[in-house]
Amino acid sequence: MAEARASLHVRLSDERHQLTREAKGQITTVSDAELFFIGVALYWAEGQKDKEYARRECISFVNSDPQMIRVFLRWLDMLGVSADRLRCSVHIQAQADVEEATRFWSELTGVPRHRFWKPGLSKAPVGSPRLLRAVPYAGCLRIYVTNSARLYRQVEGWWRGIGAWAEAPGSEAAPVGSDSQ
Repeated sequence: MAEARASLHVRLSDERHQLTREAKGQITTVSDAELFFIGVALYWAEGQKDKEYARRECISFVNSDPQMIRVFLRWLDMLGVSADRLRCSVHIQAQADVEEATRFWSELTGVPRHRFWKPGLSKAPVGSPRLLRAVPYAGCLRIYVTNSARLYRQVEGWWRGIGAWAEAPGSEAAPVGSDSQ
């Protein structure tokens, strides 16, 4: 029984990896227009939002996925945000190697360590299954863009425009692979 279960696990894992490789191969290039919408959606999902009761009109984005961070930085570059406007901070478990995580994120982003703010440290509950599971563990990175109130307002308008499009009766997206993309 255990042998059959292990065999099934291997087969399902192989199928999962094969499907992922095939899907990855379908993305060969990303146009500027596609990157624009990807960036807006990323910010809409993961960026800091302004609230009536707490004004936060600035670009501030947090995530732990290095690939997502790279895409977000490419989007900022496409929007004309210069690298010298970027500030970062690592948000990580206090028990982790904060210096190593800062080095990792600095190398990945190209943001010099002197432009990293004080890290945000949190203490996981004893026995937490999340505690340092990922190896290597680098926590989350917060990317902040200085002097970005105007850009924030534009980004908010763009995501609200996408939302309005989705609410409109009869709104349709072009099919994947169509010439209208």
